Formats: sequence, C-alpha cells, structure tokens
Amino acid sequence: MQNTKNKIRISAGKIKRLEIQGARNVAKEAVRAVLYWARETEKEPAKGFMAGLEKNAKILASSRPTEPMLRNALKYIILKAGKEKEFEKRKNKTISACKDYLLRLPKEHEKISEFGSNLIPDNSTILIHCHSNTVMAVIKRAFDKGKKFSVICTETRPLFQGRISAKELSTYGINTTLIVDSAARHIMNDVDLFFSGADAITSDGFVVNKIGTSLISLAAKAEEAHHYVCTSSHKFDPLTLQGFLEPIENRSSLEVIKSALQKNLKVLNPAFDCTEIELVRGIICEMGVLTPQTFISSMVRDAAELNTL
Repeated sequence: MQNTKNKIRISAGKIKRLEIQGARNVAKEAVRAVLYWARETEKEPAKGFMAGLEKNAKILASSRPTEPMLRNALKYIILKAGKEKEFEKRKNKTISACKDYLLRLPKEHEKISEFGSNLIPDNSTILIHCHSNTVMAVIKRAFDKGKKFSVICTETRPLFQGRISAKELSTYGINTTLIVDSAARHIMNDVDLFFSGADAITSDGFVVNKIGTSLISLAAKAEEAHHYVCTSSHKFDPLTLQGFLEPIENRSSLEVIKSALQKNLKVLNPAFDCTEIELVRGIICEMGVLTPQTFISSMVRDAAELNTL
C-alpha cells in the first residue's frame, strides 16, 4: 500500500513542478496514477476503497488548481466507481474507467488535429504561444497533408515552453521562427492565424491559458489575424456554472529571478490569464470547429452530462 501512496504523490509532484506539460498529459498522468493505485489496492471495505480514491483524487487535483480537465477526469472515475457497492466491483469499475478514459483521449485528439489542420491555408503564417500538444498535433497534421506554411513561436517566459514548441516543429521539418514574447505585436502584420491551447474555458465566456495569451489575442484582433483555440471539450469547467471563479495559479518568484529578492522588490508570477471569447474566432474541439458562443452553449446545455463525465 505504501508504494501506491508514493505513486500518487510522485505523480502529483511531477504535475506541480511542471515536469509534465499540457493539460491532456497532466490528466493522463493522474489517471495512470489512480489506475496503478486501484490495481495494487488489496481487499478492504467498499467505503474504505472510495475514501482512498477520493483522497488520492484530491491530492492529484490540488497539484494544479487551474486544470479542469484534470478534475473532470478524476470526477469521471469517482462517479463510475461509486455506482458499485462491493469492493471488487468498485475496484474493477475504477480500473475500467481509467482504461476507458485513456483510450478515449487519443481518439478525440485525432479528431481535433484533423479539424484544425483543415483551417490552415497554403502560404500562411501561424503564431503560437506556449507549448500545447493539441496545437502541435494540428500543425503537424497540416504539414503531413503537404500544406506549405511557417510557424512563429514565442519563447513563453518565464519557463520558455515556447522553445520546446520551436524545437519540436523545426525538427519535424516545419519552417519555424522563435521570438521573444514582447515581439508578438511587432510581427503580427505577417501573421494569418494565432493558435493557442486552453487550460480552462469558463461558462461566462473566458479562455484561460498561459499568461500572455490575452495580450497576443488583442494584437491578433487588431491585425485581423484569427485566433483559434485548440482544445478538448473536457477543458470546460462545470464549476464555473455554480459561480466559482477559475483560480489563477501564482507561481514562485524563483521562476523569474533565481537569486534572493532585493528589499522593496516583489515578483508577481501568474501562470495564466483570461481571454474574452469576443477575441476568439473559433474553438477547435472533438465536436468540430465551433464559435465560442456555440461551444459554451453546448457545454452549458449538457451540464448534467458533464457531471457524469
């Protein structure tokens, strides 16, 4: 049992330290940790199993507060397991739910990459911010289709996730340029499309993503470069329907300044910002390319179903 507890905390630690990038990969890591825990858990009262499952889910969910996909994945597993009254059935249902979730993700990812790739015209320039596995899949799919285009990546300070994107795309054979974040407005005249991921989408019409996304989206709007958000519908946060605000994680000052701070100096290091849906042309998800209003309306309408994810 000690090893299973360690597995949960190890995974939570990796997520918290950003050793795992992208909301989709974060959700996968958490589900795999729960799957391992469920497989290794020996027979105990059914209530004890559920208490352990819920405790571990809280540990994993608290590792990244601004990750509704992580919370939705864990909620899906808990609700599936909670319908059974016997230990073995709950254990098997938990294992089955974990496997089912992990199988669904690549299928949905495939749909998003196909829908998004169709939007990229030949001889276009795409700007991206941060590192999104979904955005990477969309761009690579378009390249595999033989489309000719170039990509501009921001560095994405302070942890430079954009350098990961630039290296990955250029290695793939795509014409790629790396810029500092503050150059985004300067090059916007040359940009046709701005692609971003999403860490959360709220019921009141905001796309929560890596800090800097909102500024770039404003610049894109000014130059008529369309902003598309590439994301799973699992990023919609049903808690915002209940009046809860999406938490914006503030990270350590050491990510910005490695040495001790001078007197009278403080560092504000928010991980995310909020982009109004009025700035977004469309949301590319597994359901297709939807207007933000249509996407949110669909999620709100299916709120009851979301609670059984």
